[in-house]
Amino acid sequence: MSTSRPIVITAVGSAGDLHPHLGLARALQQRGHPVRVLTSPTYRDAVENAGIDYVGCGSLELLASVLLDRRVWSAKKGFAGIWPMVNEMMRDSLRYIESIREQQPLLIGSTLAFGPRLAAEKYGLPFIGTQLAPSIFWSAHEPPRYKDTGFIHWLSPKWRRKVWSVIERQYVDRICQPDLNGLRERLGLPPVCNVFTGWANHGELVLCLFPDWFAAPQPDWPGRSRLVGFPLFDESGQHRLDDELRRFIGGPEPVVVFCPGSAMAQAESYFRTAAEVCRRLPLKGIFLSRFTQQLPNLPANVLHRSYLPFSEVLPHAAALVHHGGIGSAAQAFRAGIPQLVLPMAHDQFDNAERIERLGCGKALQWGAGKRGFSRALQALLADEAVRGNARRVAGNFGDTAANLRQACEAIEARLH
Repeated sequence: MSTSRPIVITAVGSAGDLHPHLGLARALQQRGHPVRVLTSPTYRDAVENAGIDYVGCGSLELLASVLLDRRVWSAKKGFAGIWPMVNEMMRDSLRYIESIREQQPLLIGSTLAFGPRLAAEKYGLPFIGTQLAPSIFWSAHEPPRYKDTGFIHWLSPKWRRKVWSVIERQYVDRICQPDLNGLRERLGLPPVCNVFTGWANHGELVLCLFPDWFAAPQPDWPGRSRLVGFPLFDESGQHRLDDELRRFIGGPEPVVVFCPGSAMAQAESYFRTAAEVCRRLPLKGIFLSRFTQQLPNLPANVLHRSYLPFSEVLPHAAALVHHGGIGSAAQAFRAGIPQLVLPMAHDQFDNAERIERLGCGKALQWGAGKRGFSRALQALLADEAVRGNARRVAGNFGDTAANLRQACEAIEARLH
């Protein structure tokens, strides 16, 4: 099935936000649809190497300053830290869509893709929302886990709704309403409140890019939500595993991959601690970070790479130590390996809890010292039950191409 109507996908955030949308874009293009991806200039090569038309959105300068803002990785100030980037991309993506609106594009965007939502509302264009992780749905039936919000689980659904409403009004709305509603006024649109629960999480269709065994749908999720599973795109085929790395992962010692997130530029203490843990334990470590200035002098049993496709390296690993990003978690699930999660902000605490609930890993406090880090990793590597659960969950994936096929069919139904 194909159509001449362009499909414009906007991905706001890190590589973990981009990759699922690139997988979706490539699947749609293979089915004959003209697709363009709007995202940060940081990811131009990733988009073009996937064979997708790239449209720049936002500036490298602002993104660099955002990544160095310590609020970005704060559990309580994370949204305030990333808002300048979201605001800039909102305006850039809106201008681009306005320039092609006569082509009647179908718009697809993640939670923070505010520009396409505005364009759809102003110009009557079809819009499909995507959700990468269930924590964005502030459910009163199954409350997501954030740092210091455990008390919400002891409340009734009625009081949970009240708490979420207060948090949204006093935190999210205060940060984004001035810019968002100022732009809406220029467009002749009425102001909005409850930006997440009343506006950004709704649409003609909301594609949840995760499976029901990770998060079962709840009665108060948006009424047109559809779960289609993890897309699992990770640039495999675009990055070859070099000979040194192949020899490194081919030995008898267990290999542990350490990745605090593709956008983490403030992980000096994390990598220092991880390097000391690798010195203490009989294992090999692979450190992943494109911010090389964070890295200490590495011991002989540790390699560094800026990026590796998880689908190619994790099958050779004994465990993944990560920040709790949904993309990292999904790849570890598919590889059937244990996960040690050190959440910092955003959806990471909720993802970590779900990993623990599935018995596939353990959570550790970010900033844990060498002794606690070392003990936690040792215990995880020795835990037969966790390894068995990880292998069992890997069996849930089946035909992973079917996930993208379901998503494409749901999108194609909106093209008519």
